Amino acid sequence: MKKKCLFLASLCLTLMLIPACKKDKNAVSGLSCSPTKISALADGGIYTIDVNSAGDWEAWTTSTWIELHDEYGSGNGNFQCNIKKNTSSSSRSGYITIMSDNGNDNTQVLVDVNQTGGSQQGGGDDDKTTIPSTPSNVNAYTSGNSIVISWSTVSGASRYNVYRSSSSSGTYSYLGYSYSTSYTDNNPLDGYNYYKVSAENNAGEGSKSSYAYCSYSRSGTGGGTTTKPSTPTGVTAEKDGITTDPVIVIRWNEVSDASSYNIYHSSSASGYYSKIGTSEYNVYSHKNPANGTHYYKISAVNSAGESAQSSYASVTIDKNAVSPCPPSSMSGSVSGDYITMRWSISTTMGCGKPTKITVRVYEPFQNAGWFDKEVLSGTATSYKFAWPAYKDSDGFVRMGVILENDYGTDSAVLIYDSKNKKFLGSY
Repeated sequence: MKKKCLFLASLCLTLMLIPACKKDKNAVSGLSCSPTKISALADGGIYTIDVNSAGDWEAWTTSTWIELHDEYGSGNGNFQCNIKKNTSSSSRSGYITIMSDNGNDNTQVLVDVNQTGGSQQGGGDDDKTTIPSTPSNVNAYTSGNSIVISWSTVSGASRYNVYRSSSSSGTYSYLGYSYSTSYTDNNPLDGYNYYKVSAENNAGEGSKSSYAYCSYSRSGTGGGTTTKPSTPTGVTAEKDGITTDPVIVIRWNEVSDASSYNIYHSSSASGYYSKIGTSEYNVYSHKNPANGTHYYKISAVNSAGESAQSSYASVTIDKNAVSPCPPSSMSGSVSGDYITMRWSISTTMGCGKPTKITVRVYEPFQNAGWFDKEVLSGTATSYKFAWPAYKDSDGFVRMGVILENDYGTDSAVLIYDSKNKKFLGSY
């Protein structure tokens, strides 16, 4: 009986020491979260936790393998947690605690990594994870009293690190991180701000990107401009999208005091440039451009007027820069000792124009196999040759054509059954 009482006393004391189980009788009700439990794989991942609260709240954790992002809020909101990869040989668990600002109400999320490093789904397979590549297309622009930095997605990245400097060649100090492909600098430097971005995963952090920059003036937020903005510099144009459905992305350096930009286009460097669009930011996408070389100039605009046009940037589009598709409508006819092969050249989207067509015939008796019979122009659609010398012991004659250009080849084969006097089709 004495042992039983001691056990009960110990159990009661233990329960009193667990913060999640004790709540002040004056606590404000209504603080809750979803989910209350996260069952994560050994490879980890990013999870969103929704919080319902009547007031301000804060989240934290003592687990070093759980990273919290935007862990402060007011009212109903959410935050993200990044669960790092489990490389140990055992499972692990921990808590994320959410508490109201007055400390009278709290709730917890149990994080349970239920697969260990020995599983096939991750953990010990660190050799299969490589450091991510460097982010590209980094861009920076002002938004109210902040500067927004954006970039393209990097495959395999679990988060991105943002660095800032007051000069392009200066020291870049760590500013913060983001799980998405954008980051907002809410306290930019007065003057020019230069940013670089790196991608990170469980294998480590990749190289920093090329810099993007824009200017910011704390004193200039209340007044209007009285002079025209300067001419944009650093204009570039590059292809994006797929070959058969491209997009041209034009970028330039941000101009101080510009409220918007005009984009001009021409089909020649010294030709007439017509306005094709406007942008509030220092980037513009020209969709569905025609084949040929495209030239672009940019001007900056504010309430005082428009700047002079920039130097041009150019890029060439060739939607046919793909390999040919296989010949279509492959057929044949026989007249005496001659076979005439016929085919059609596909002109549908995604099929390139051939520059030459090679006719091949199979020689069955001299161990020659397939050999080039003739090389024709890229527009040829028929070929005639004497067939009896290429008939095998079963009476079959095998022939084919190869369509070729600088980007690749494709082919089709036709078979003639001389015994039954019919073509068996192509493959």
